[in-house]
Amino acid sequence: MGKSLDVVGLGYCPYDILAIVARLPDFDDVQMVHVDELVYDGGGPVGTALAAVARLGAKAGYVGVLGDDAEGRWLRNLFVQER
Repeated sequence: MGKSLDVVGLGYCPYDILAIVARLPDFDDVQMVHVDELVYDGGGPVGTALAAVARLGAKAGYVGVLGDDAEGRWLRNLFVQER
C-alpha cells in the first residue's frame, strides 16, 4: 500500500529555459541581443503549485507524463528534491 498524499497535481510539467539578457529588445528590433546566461528550471502551474505545497509541509504527488530523456529525468529529480 502506498503513502497517502495531501495534494495530487494532474497536468503537464514543462522544462523551462530562461535567457538572461542585458537589455530587452524592442518588438521590431532586428539587432541581436547577447544572452548572458541560461537558467533551467521546472515550471508550469502544476509543478509550481506542487513544489509550493511541499515546501509548506504537505505530501504532494504528480500525475502526468515525464520523458525518459535527460530533461524528463531532471524534472523528476526536482520533484523528488521537494518531497
